[in-house]
Amino acid sequence: MNQEFDCDVLIVGAGPTGMSAALALCDAGYKIIIIDKHEKGLSYSRAILVNSNTLSLLKPYGVADKIITMGQPCSSMTISGPDGVIIEGSIDATNLIDVHPILLPQLITEQCLEEGLKERNITIDRPATFKWFEQNNNNVESIIDRYGQQFLIRSKYLLGADGFHSAVRLSLGINYNQSVSPIWMYSMDAEIDWDSHSDANIWILNSGAALAMKIGDNKVRFAATSKQTFMELGISNNIKKITWESEFEVYFAQVQTYGAGRVWLAGDAAHVHSPVGGRGMNMGIADGISFVQAVINNDFIGYQNDRHAISGDWVRKNRLFTELMCDRSIKGKLGRTFVRSAFKVISILFGKNAANKVFRAIAVG
Repeated sequence: MNQEFDCDVLIVGAGPTGMSAALALCDAGYKIIIIDKHEKGLSYSRAILVNSNTLSLLKPYGVADKIITMGQPCSSMTISGPDGVIIEGSIDATNLIDVHPILLPQLITEQCLEEGLKERNITIDRPATFKWFEQNNNNVESIIDRYGQQFLIRSKYLLGADGFHSAVRLSLGINYNQSVSPIWMYSMDAEIDWDSHSDANIWILNSGAALAMKIGDNKVRFAATSKQTFMELGISNNIKKITWESEFEVYFAQVQTYGAGRVWLAGDAAHVHSPVGGRGMNMGIADGISFVQAVINNDFIGYQNDRHAISGDWVRKNRLFTELMCDRSIKGKLGRTFVRSAFKVISILFGKNAANKVFRAIAVG
């Protein structure tokens, strides 16, 4: 072994989940080491929505203000069907911090989080790959590989925030309960002449569903259950430039337990689902900060029970809704007809507040 290091918490994974935990741990007075196997961060943005609850969680660490400055408020939403608009209206700012959800590519959100770490003199050690760990009643000893050289990190706790293919989860031997067959979806970022008055637009069509959200001046993130459904929107001729495009697999998974002893999981290492609802990154950040409270209070049973209940409930709902939207059979078409009818009833019952009600149910819970 070349070198040995000691810290209170070793964080594996420097995405939004890991960086949020690092910020909260640092401000609580803990010595942390945060590593990531990638030499650089992501080259594309998975998430684009930072909801109001997440901004409230990040506000004590100075990151919420950075995100609000860099992004733009999501203050309105339109839901349409094949025959036109079903629901249209404003999205209210939350009472927690009196600010709207923010539309911002994940790349920039991560830059805001990393800037917060740098202000605290915390540097992400990358590329550094977690190999395995051993734990006892007092600490965790982890072996890390860096450019082919191995070193040991001895910590009081280990947090696996290392995503869908989590090496920490695999080392724990925890069942991920992953869906066997993936669902394919389509997404694109584009520069476009966009005349929609709403920041978020949802279409529930006979062939599937599509979403468009503003991420800057004349820049829009599109997501759809298929490229065919996106093409049915009839807006491709308005696109000036495609800056990112992907057809990607979606799985659904939920761990049986968030960890054991002194080793715990957070974010995509513990749960994964489709981008429908925009909750993935937000739930990961909430996991990370909740883990810090568990460290402070020495209450990991509480952490396990609380986060498992929240993520488990959403993964089930998200899977049901995503499969319904993606199903191209008669059953799927009938299901989408039912959803459109339900939205029409909501529009009648809640009037101008209908869009706010639906957005909160989908994106916040």
